[in-house]
Amino acid sequence: MRHYAFPLGALLLIGLLGCPNSAQMEPVAGQPQASATANAAVAAPQVGTFTADDLFKATGGGCGMTLSQPGKSLYQGGAVFFHGMKDEPALMLLNGQLQKLQRTAASGTEFYGQTTDQTFATQDRAITIQVQVTQGKKGEIESVEIPQGVILMTSQGQTSQIAVVGDAGC
Repeated sequence: MRHYAFPLGALLLIGLLGCPNSAQMEPVAGQPQASATANAAVAAPQVGTFTADDLFKATGGGCGMTLSQPGKSLYQGGAVFFHGMKDEPALMLLNGQLQKLQRTAASGTEFYGQTTDQTFATQDRAITIQVQVTQGKKGEIESVEIPQGVILMTSQGQTSQIAVVGDAGC
């Protein structure tokens, strides 16, 4: 059995790195990280990507802020976060389920029902999502570019981050 452990581990790693529907999450410096032998129950939630069709089926889409990993977009199936207007829930694909998140805090510059620093949580408050974005140039029609940002996801005391870009508007 020992002879297969390394090749199987390498295959698993290659599969995870090549998976097109998962966001690249990085541990945050200074945060404790789970060991390789940690129980699966304490693993960070898996963040997936979703398409415009997924979004419209879940909420109808519309005005709001869409964030994707750099080089991807909602229309290429690369969205990792969507938040409609101020009091509407946000959406993220966590562990294969499109989860609704409630905004719990907001500060910074306001634009299209968003702010540059917002915090969201799952209904059970087990996962918190902090979204920090930089407001960019105005677009052609009621939109603003988000040239850079980060999503900080905290679950069971561990924080991971995802670099994002996107836009907001109607």
